[in-house]
Amino acid sequence: MKDYIVALDSLPDTYEATMDKMVIRFERVDLYLQYLNDQEQTEFNIYNLSQLSNIFGKAIMPAIIEQYQKEKAFITGRIAKRYDIGGEGDLTSEESIDMVPEEIASKLEDIEMEDDPKLAL
Repeated sequence: MKDYIVALDSLPDTYEATMDKMVIRFERVDLYLQYLNDQEQTEFNIYNLSQLSNIFGKAIMPAIIEQYQKEKAFITGRIAKRYDIGGEGDLTSEESIDMVPEEIASKLEDIEMEDDPKLAL
């Protein structure tokens, strides 16, 4: 993990460097999600959790990984739009919300992305 932090700090603020930073960050998240998925599978096998009919009998990591993949695609698209890759120009907040998975879009509808520096890319 320390190597990921050092690699991120050494990159400039260009499209290529931004994409490199995102690749490093995505790799770090991929690694962590794989670890969590492996741990969940180990616990399911050790404790025979799949036999339970309650909430503990259902794995949660596949849904988390699926959602992460959607958000990863959204973030990559936002960065490409920010740097005008493909000649599309910057996203408006309405276009950004249209690209977000529906579960998240409803939470973003009342937020002005341009007014909040934490949300703007």
